[in-house]
Amino acid sequence: MRFSYLCGDKAVDNLKKLRADNKTKYLCNLLVNSKPIPNDKTELKFYISDLGRENAAYVVDYRRIVFGEDRTKLADSIIKGDCCLSVGELDIKGDDIISLGIKGKSVSASQKYLLSSVIKGEIENKREDLLAALKSLDISIL
Repeated sequence: MRFSYLCGDKAVDNLKKLRADNKTKYLCNLLVNSKPIPNDKTELKFYISDLGRENAAYVVDYRRIVFGEDRTKLADSIIKGDCCLSVGELDIKGDDIISLGIKGKSVSASQKYLLSSVIKGEIENKREDLLAALKSLDISIL
């Protein structure tokens, strides 16, 4: 984080010259190119979902230090909370979706739809609710 702050846009190039590992270069690039942190709680959940919990924590700290965006309390409550932010955290697995007769690319599209609906608060992250939502959904629109 400090290196990203000191070098700005040139941080990743400098890390390449220093032969840094890929994870460090990736994180540095993520910090330098991060987007502003949203004020809205739902948008912030999508923001954190896109970054992943660990990376989001770094980005939130970086943007607070560099740009003065202090959304730390809200972001920390989401990052450390038990809300569903990834497909892997859904209370339904790919096999459950396949058992409903959904196949191919529609399986991942269904998972993305369910995750989006859970983040928005439209569906609870409970197996029964997720299955019911899929049964009532016209899969051809995914």
